[in-house]
Amino acid sequence: MGLGHIYWHADETSEYLGLGIGGSKAIITAGNAGAGSTSLVFEVSSSGTESEAMRIGSNGTVGIGATSPTAKLDVEGTIRATTGSEYTDLKYYGV
Repeated sequence: MGLGHIYWHADETSEYLGLGIGGSKAIITAGNAGAGSTSLVFEVSSSGTESEAMRIGSNGTVGIGATSPTAKLDVEGTIRATTGSEYTDLKYYGV
């Protein structure tokens, strides 16, 4: 834990969230003081009901609409890309 960081703990031995700055970057940390792994989850609320919108797994996978991402980027739903984008080795699943 370094200078310029704020941490919130669920309790003394469990999950925590950290916000900080260091090395010319802003840092958001989700962690677990024990042996477990912790994902960083972004939730949204609609009509008072919260739901998961995006997850960054402890293994580096990112899920948008996918609560258990199995690829580096796992999107549940339609993806839109505008002109100017380049794709290499693009694979389609579930089409």
